[in-house]
Amino acid sequence: MCGNEQIAPQHAGIFQLGAVQSRKNAGGLSLMEANMKKAFFLAMALSLVGGAAFAQLRLDIGIAAPIGVGSVLDGTKLQMNGLAGNFLSKVFLPLPEAALHYQFDLAAVKLGIGARAFTLIVETVIWPNAFAEFDLGPVDIEAQVGGGAFAFFGLVSDFETGRVFFPDLSAWLKLGKDGNLRLGAGLIGLFLPNQTSNLPVVLYLGGKLALKL
Repeated sequence: MCGNEQIAPQHAGIFQLGAVQSRKNAGGLSLMEANMKKAFFLAMALSLVGGAAFAQLRLDIGIAAPIGVGSVLDGTKLQMNGLAGNFLSKVFLPLPEAALHYQFDLAAVKLGIGARAFTLIVETVIWPNAFAEFDLGPVDIEAQVGGGAFAFFGLVSDFETGRVFFPDLSAWLKLGKDGNLRLGAGLIGLFLPNQTSNLPVVLYLGGKLALKL
C-alpha cells in the first residue's frame, strides 16, 4: 500500500475505504497508476481478442432502478433501511447500464468475462466484470462480481484502482422468442475486504436486452 494516498475529491468516499492506490505527481498520473491503467486496458483487449476463438460475444443493455437499501450483516442477515426504502418507493431512478462479455456456453451454465458500465448520462464508470448464469427454463439466475479497477468518462475522466468490488445476484424472467428480453430483480452490494461483517446492498428492479453478437 502507498503511504501517502491522494484521491480525487469526486471519488474519495468509496475509494478511501477501499484503500485505493492513486498517488498523483505534478504531471498527472503516477508511474504506478499509469502502469495499472495500461494493464487494465490491455487485459480488456486480450480478453476480447483471446476469447473470440472459444466464446461468443454478448452485449447486455438495460436499466436498473433501485427500490431499497440495506445491509447483509455477518453474511447471513438482511436488514433493510426503511427510510431509504420509503424514499425510493416514491421516486423512480432508472440507471442505464451496459455490459460486454465473452460468453462461454456450458449448456445449463454460461460463464462470461468482460466489462460492465453504469451511466448517469454526464458521467460513466466502467469496471472489469465476470458472471455465471444458470438456466432454469423460463428463468435465469445470474451471479456477477466486478471491480478492482475503474475508468471514469464524462464531465470527469479518471482512472482508479482499489480493493472495491461489486457482487450482484439477480433473477430474470426471459421473454420473447429467443429469451433476449428480460425482466427481473436483484441485489448489488459494495464489498470492501476490510469490512466483511457489513455488506451494503441495493435492491433493484431491472429490464435488459441480452444480445449475442
